[in-house]
Amino acid sequence: MAKRPIPHELVRRWYRPLLTDPAVRRDFTAFLRSTRKDTCLRAAERLRAFDRPALVAWGRRTA
Repeated sequence: MAKRPIPHELVRRWYRPLLTDPAVRRDFTAFLRSTRKDTCLRAAERLRAFDRPALVAWGRRTA
């Protein structure tokens, strides 16, 4: 999530290894295949009941 759009070139740099490195693609594919489709939804639902302190990392706002 970002307050402002993320520059396209930065996003391309983040994704470059996935697009160019077969080993990264292999590992990413293995991760996706091993994760249940409802994992994130179940985790989000469980957050409703979380009643302990949490650390939220927030980036510094720039002009």
